Amino acid sequence: MDSLCESLKGQLSLDESLNFDKDGEMRYFGPTSGRLGFQDLPSSGGNRKTSQYDPQADAALNSIDDYLGLTVPSPMIDEIPISLQNELINLYSTWEQPWYPIVDETLFRESMNSLGKYWSPLLHYSILALGSRYSDSLQVRLDSNDPNSAGLELLSQAKSLLHLEMENPTLVTIQALGVIGMVYFAIGKDAAGWLHHGMADRLCLDMGLNMDPAGFASTDQQGAVELPSDMDDSAETVETPPEIRKTVVPLQRALIGLCKITENILLSMWGPKPLVKGMERPEFLESNLLALKSWFYDLPQHLRIDRPNPVPQAYTLHMVYHTTKILLAKPFLMDPCYYDSPDTRTKTMEKAQTVCRDSAKTMCVVAQKYCRTFGNFRRSPISAMHSTLSAARVILEEPDCPSKRNQLRICLAALDGLSRAWQPARHIASNFRKLCPMLPNEVSPEDGNITAVDLDIHDPAHNAFDMFGTTNNGAIPELHDMLGTDLAAWSQLPDDYGYFDLLNQATWDRA
Repeated sequence: MDSLCESLKGQLSLDESLNFDKDGEMRYFGPTSGRLGFQDLPSSGGNRKTSQYDPQADAALNSIDDYLGLTVPSPMIDEIPISLQNELINLYSTWEQPWYPIVDETLFRESMNSLGKYWSPLLHYSILALGSRYSDSLQVRLDSNDPNSAGLELLSQAKSLLHLEMENPTLVTIQALGVIGMVYFAIGKDAAGWLHHGMADRLCLDMGLNMDPAGFASTDQQGAVELPSDMDDSAETVETPPEIRKTVVPLQRALIGLCKITENILLSMWGPKPLVKGMERPEFLESNLLALKSWFYDLPQHLRIDRPNPVPQAYTLHMVYHTTKILLAKPFLMDPCYYDSPDTRTKTMEKAQTVCRDSAKTMCVVAQKYCRTFGNFRRSPISAMHSTLSAARVILEEPDCPSKRNQLRICLAALDGLSRAWQPARHIASNFRKLCPMLPNEVSPEDGNITAVDLDIHDPAHNAFDMFGTTNNGAIPELHDMLGTDLAAWSQLPDDYGYFDLLNQATWDRA
């Protein structure tokens, strides 16, 4: 032990150096700082400084690992049947990866076969765990009677490897953290999910992935922040359907454009200190509606759903689009006190109410189209849960009529389909049934199929007021008027239930 300490004496950083700026603060330029790969190229007449190799330091590091017993256990991946591994990887690549493309499928599969740098046991177990959430196989469950136990054993294997890999994180570590975070969301542990995504974000900053490499001279190390694979390339190792693989890049570009509009809406209308106030709000509504329409009309043909589309994520994209419209219009119905005149108030509120209604109804149509193509929402991304909940809240505010009941059945069936893979959707669906006691007898939580539901919707943009049995005066129905006989009395709900706060009452059904 004395010789080990002597070899490490005076070395704060074994392989790199500490650096001091003129402000007197200590700066680290080690392998996770994100700065080593962007050093300027040496001049033509200069000699490139070669890194020094210290065998004594390497021996000391190995001695530390041996002394502390930090030996990496041998992964047990080979014990999992190859057929099951391929099934889970295919499920992940087909249903989750196109919507949340954190792993390049081509690079992953090639590295998996050759044990390359874009594969690791940690990432492998993480993908298998998330793929298990989309699988109906009993082999992936700890408890064959509990769908929420799918992937838990694989997750525990990934967690044991994550602790060791965090000592020397790589790009693959970031990918694994992102996938593990989604597994935690799926089993209903949101805090753990956000924790792992936060770790991934921190590592991205440490490795310089937030920096634009275009402004730096090309070096050998710069490949750490490059994606050398084109996701449109077809390879023999890729088993995802070609129509989905070709849509990944256009899908992400469209989603990025929509997220920019959504970010502006959230910061301007929903933040603790809204950026848009008073007289600016009606104009903000019109300008963002125009931006959303322009985004919608610019969608490529293979992301449209006017005809059956083999890409499931295209339907999710449309649901998110209508959710954004609801997020835009809802504040205008919640806080009408800032209007300068009654006429402006009436016109703006009518406009916002129409946007919310049409978006909720059209979202039900999108959900029904999705089920006609793919059966149900069993393997849909979790984003559909928030969209469905947003539509349900708008529909519940409408007066009772047959079309309203059908639309609520659509929302409940979509939540039932999602609940097989995403535990939060199961809690929301259970609370939804308690709020609407007429629904459990009409929608089965086992199948979640809604293709047979008659929405009585032919053109969501036409005759919108007649669809809910309301007049065209734009009046907002009072809460006690819309309950009727189909909804449970609000007095029967918990005191802190709030205004249809199903998401925050996820544990209500456990009481």
